[in-house]
Amino acid sequence: MRCRHKALAVFPLGVLLLCVSALAADTAPDADELDVYRVLFSNANRETIAIVKPDPNANPYGAPVTVAQGKEYVEFLKKELKGVEDATVDDFLPKWTHVPMLTPQSKVGVKLVILEQKEVNQIKSENTHSKEDWHIAEMRVEQAFQKRFSVDGLTSISCIGFNADRTQALVYMGTNGVGEGIVYLLERTGYKWVVKSDAQIWAAD
Repeated sequence: MRCRHKALAVFPLGVLLLCVSALAADTAPDADELDVYRVLFSNANRETIAIVKPDPNANPYGAPVTVAQGKEYVEFLKKELKGVEDATVDDFLPKWTHVPMLTPQSKVGVKLVILEQKEVNQIKSENTHSKEDWHIAEMRVEQAFQKRFSVDGLTSISCIGFNADRTQALVYMGTNGVGEGIVYLLERTGYKWVVKSDAQIWAAD
């Protein structure tokens, strides 16, 4: 796995098959948030997306963990995401480590499969062997998820950061099947959200 920016490589950015954040959001997504997720999932071109419920003991993959790293991330996002507002970045950073309360009933334009962490761990345990190459093991695990849930990898998704008038949004999404984690900048004109640019945080080798 490689990082786009050297400042982002100072801590592990996640075991690809366990792309989860640390905390669950306190409330279900509101209408604006559902609209943003709908656009994001639509651009992913997948009919079904599997999201793992948050593990409170897991490291928040992709997100800054110290004040210094937070400053580096702010600089990186502002450089990569032209036109992003300070208020949007400030609102997003603390939400990067939170998973939205999405459910299979959430109206986001795709079928959602919400998995328990223990279920993911069980599937991994059943499909890996200690002495084999990790690339082979990862491929076998991905095939197991595809067979059971008809999904191309597991997805991690963050809560959304907005500017003051909610015309701009930042959200993180990472998928081991695609092999990358990206922060997306979206802007709203009228009632329509559009992805304006993105910043790749990590990528599989």
